[in-house]
Amino acid sequence: MTFTFNFPNREEYIAYKAQWKIQYFEVSQNIRNMRAAIKAEGEGTSSDWYNLHREQNRATYLLEERKASKAEAAVQREARLQEAA
Repeated sequence: MTFTFNFPNREEYIAYKAQWKIQYFEVSQNIRNMRAAIKAEGEGTSSDWYNLHREQNRATYLLEERKASKAEAAVQREARLQEAA
């Protein structure tokens, strides 16, 4: 996966991070709710399992995106510090 980020300042990075946390919280809640529903039903339908798997993939994608954003923010911060020095 390739991600492209541009954080011109710390505030934009913090705003991105806050938005990411909201998204990840929603996805993780969906996964928990889906697992509980499948457990309550017994085995769940193939559609239930498909939707659960899709949400798990989305969570993995968000985690990879966050990892890449942290790395890019560090690179951009270092570049700004070098310019200021």
